[in-house]
Amino acid sequence: MKSMLRPLLCLTLVLSTALPVSAGMVPVVTTPVEAESPISPAETANSAPQAAEIAPETPAQTTEKPENTLEQVGETAENPPENTENTPVETDPNRVVVTVDGVASESCFARLEGWTSYVSFYYGAKAIRPDLEITWEEGVFVARAEDVFMTVSCGDRYLQINGRYLPVAGGIQEAEDGAAWLPIRVLATALGAQVNWTGQVELTAGGSPLTEDSRPYSAEDLDILARVIQHEAGYEPMDGRIAVGNVIMNRVASPSFPNTVSGVVYARNQFPGATNATPREGAILAAKLALEGINVVPGAYYFNGVGKPCWASRYKAHLYTIGGHAFYG
Repeated sequence: MKSMLRPLLCLTLVLSTALPVSAGMVPVVTTPVEAESPISPAETANSAPQAAEIAPETPAQTTEKPENTLEQVGETAENPPENTENTPVETDPNRVVVTVDGVASESCFARLEGWTSYVSFYYGAKAIRPDLEITWEEGVFVARAEDVFMTVSCGDRYLQINGRYLPVAGGIQEAEDGAAWLPIRVLATALGAQVNWTGQVELTAGGSPLTEDSRPYSAEDLDILARVIQHEAGYEPMDGRIAVGNVIMNRVASPSFPNTVSGVVYARNQFPGATNATPREGAILAAKLALEGINVVPGAYYFNGVGKPCWASRYKAHLYTIGGHAFYG
């Protein structure tokens, strides 16, 4: 019986494969599934971590700040300019290169204000005279060398060197960091350097600093002027003392008056008895400043006590009031 069924089963299979698919029947298509290839232990070790894993943070790179070698305004190493987008850094249009004997200074630069080039006293002085020892003593910068004793104080109208007092127009400026800035020509004159302007400040060092022997006035003029200042304004503020000396020097420079200090002071009815006073330190300093050219009352030729009528108060223009004196011109 089994032998008779085997041929019938084979015939049924052959006929089923040869029959066409009718419209009502949907063929079943099966896609063979490929077996996954085995993964070696090495590939597993080098593969990326799963999504649930968190990659360790990369430590931030740090760079040590350079030592603070520039102490001038806005140029400290602790506050470097930010330029995170690689955009061009804007340069200060008022910053000027300073060269000394043809070599650009690495630490000293100038700032242009109007037509005047200002430099830091510390870096300017060291650029001209590297041998200077500069210290800060009770609010005053002091520079010393074998042939130099120089002092600078912010707010003063002068620089002092070896007994000379050089006028500083507008006064010595104080920067935000406390540095003293002054015109390069004044500093160069004090230290015997030459200055040339070619779009940059060119210094030629090697000259001799100023000394008291090079002052543009005589000991006699200093003595007479100091006596008058002591007599007329001995208890006035410094500007008031200088102003009295200025009145005398303004007259010396005018063709309407004698052209010497003694000629002005000893003119009839001008300063009777004034030269009998013994000048103190403040009067002597004021006389030196006036003789060096510091002028706080330009154009003034007369003075008198405030509120006191006099010939000048009636016939001349009132120009200034300093302390207890009114000045006319």
